[in-house]
Amino acid sequence: MIRIVAAHYTNFRALRDVRIPFGKTTVLVGPNNAGKTSILEGLERALGLGRRAYAFDEGDVSEGADPLDGFSIRVEFAPAGAATFTADEIGLFGNHVDVVDGEHRLFVVIVGRPDEDEGVFRTRLRFSKSDGAEDGAVSAIERDALGFLLLPAVREARHEFVDRGGLWSRLGADVELTSEAEERLETLGRNSGRTVVEEMLGADRADEVADSVTNLVSAVLFADQADAAIAYSLLPTDLSQALRDVEVWLTTPDQASPRRISDHSVGTQSVAMFGLFDAYAKATSGRVVAIGVEEPEAHLHPHATRRVVRHLADLGAQTIVTTHSTAVTDSTDPRQIVRLRRRGSETTAHAIVPGKLNETETRLIRKQIGEVGSDFVFARAVLLAEGQSERLALRAFAKQLGHDLDVLGVTVVPVLGNSFRSFAALLGEDGLSIPFARLSDLDAARNLLKGAIADGLLPATVDPDDPTAAKGQAEAVGVFWWSTGDFEQVLLDGGGGPLYATAISELYGPRYLRSIASNRGVPLPADPGADVPFLRQVLLAKVSKPLLAERVAELYADQGVAVPPEIATVLEFVVELVREEARLAVTPTAGT
Repeated sequence: MIRIVAAHYTNFRALRDVRIPFGKTTVLVGPNNAGKTSILEGLERALGLGRRAYAFDEGDVSEGADPLDGFSIRVEFAPAGAATFTADEIGLFGNHVDVVDGEHRLFVVIVGRPDEDEGVFRTRLRFSKSDGAEDGAVSAIERDALGFLLLPAVREARHEFVDRGGLWSRLGADVELTSEAEERLETLGRNSGRTVVEEMLGADRADEVADSVTNLVSAVLFADQADAAIAYSLLPTDLSQALRDVEVWLTTPDQASPRRISDHSVGTQSVAMFGLFDAYAKATSGRVVAIGVEEPEAHLHPHATRRVVRHLADLGAQTIVTTHSTAVTDSTDPRQIVRLRRRGSETTAHAIVPGKLNETETRLIRKQIGEVGSDFVFARAVLLAEGQSERLALRAFAKQLGHDLDVLGVTVVPVLGNSFRSFAALLGEDGLSIPFARLSDLDAARNLLKGAIADGLLPATVDPDDPTAAKGQAEAVGVFWWSTGDFEQVLLDGGGGPLYATAISELYGPRYLRSIASNRGVPLPADPGADVPFLRQVLLAKVSKPLLAERVAELYADQGVAVPPEIATVLEFVVELVREEARLAVTPTAGT
């Protein structure tokens, strides 16, 4: 089997100069207008199975690029799971097969540009070598063996089940009928046609129509010879089009009778089209190298989305999915994600460098994604924090400072087990390239500093064993820790003692503090909210520190207590990351 290794887009829409790597499964994420659809449409128009024309035009050339240069999409293929192509593949592609680092590769490039002599926009699909040298035209048979199949985001049941270009129609066009099958279908068409005419017009009127036509034809054209005859058929003359005229009806378990696919709910239509897509992919097995699906979550609830995505993976073909849904990314290996981002008029693509994350680190990240979700892969900026308390409480503190983390696109990720280095690798410049800051308790500051030095954020002259001396330098590059210990201590020191007493009473009842004191054999303080050591003892009991921290953060705002300075510093740094990301997204690209 063959797989797509990568596609390099040049001056194609927003993809001015972008190389997209593809694995067995690839999930493309990014904001609207970042180029996700362009990536799939470029592949489909160049290599779309059953496509009769490329359908590129001048509008596909990047804005600001020289129109005469046009665009190009260079696709690199490799053997799937081997170093060499099969004998049949070598026989088909011959000398076009190249060798790169001892492994077989195949390169095709589609170029679209104006033809200066004829004044029209022309598109050519050619082979090339690894050095870019042109290597001859791609024949229809060769192109067919590199087929790409796309299910777009705008899925209309009528198009896929009825229209000429739909999957249902293309199933029929791909079938080669035997002469015996053609004869059976012709007979079936005539018999069915006669039955329908008689049921609608009646047998007598059907005979009248036949007599009127045949008698006049015989009299005028054939000197009253009586050999003319009428037959009715429900099937078209071109039997390859017969499926197009067959309506597909569906009965679901909650219905008593069948209905046209297009008459069902949009969710049912969407799932039915996935089923048709599945059937077409299987029918064309051996020619479909990769399938693309835009937004599988469209019209589906999360559980259905996850089921559909698993089904796509089970098809066996290489799969490329675009999504805006964590229902897809929650169950995705982070090494399979490609993040697109806008830089002015251009798109950049980012994925984790192969080998940057080992299996253990990947399992750890996936475990934490399973607990808190994967919306951070869609974020403009991320704060890696050491616990759930920060994740729940910082949202409320940000709101008190006038920032809505959802509007800003900020995700706080609790890095359980202190796995900052693994997440830093995933989010960094050799990964998804998402701006992020790190935040830990004081006891983890040493490791945090070591990681920042290893990542090149801080100079080697910084002493990890002296966090106090390094704090100013560290915070300037987004490395923070709570100087008094942990997050709860920051809240208590910032005037949160009375707020904790209130939150504990709300969540656990007014007698809970008394019972804690009794269980520990100490007197209940006259003013528990003013006794920080006692409250620290309470936080060691069977209470949920994250829920308490969240409620205390809300009470800070409700009672007009100022946000602790350390918390404000961290949040303002993250907000500035977002502002810079937003600025770069709209800053005109140099040369455009």
